Amino acid sequence: MNIDLQEMDFGSVVRRRGNQGPPDKGGYNMFCTLIDRSLPNVHPYGNLAIRADGKEPINGWANGPRIEELRAAWLDTADLEQQKRICVALQKQLWEDVPFIPMGEYWQATAYRKPLTDILPGCFATFYGVRTA
Repeated sequence: MNIDLQEMDFGSVVRRRGNQGPPDKGGYNMFCTLIDRSLPNVHPYGNLAIRADGKEPINGWANGPRIEELRAAWLDTADLEQQKRICVALQKQLWEDVPFIPMGEYWQATAYRKPLTDILPGCFATFYGVRTA
């Protein structure tokens, strides 16, 4: 892997990651970012990092037909046991095609006053429905 470190603001990253050209023509192949544990990212269909249809700029235009087949199969079934089997196959395929490289995990700590109730658990603070006891 050849690395050309380009430090820039995120607006420039978003603009550049849409360019599928070669890096010397302003395109890019990959970048470091984070994927949080919000709802779309906790299941195989919504997680942008594992998309492999050749169109997703988050993971550098990964192309893995088997990954896409498994993602669609997961979405097509409502049977939990079948979804589990598909996820096992998908995880194996992700290590074959490697559309992204997970480099760690973090937990964002959040503190609240004792009199607050109805706090929604999650990876980031949301204040919908929060009220005092």
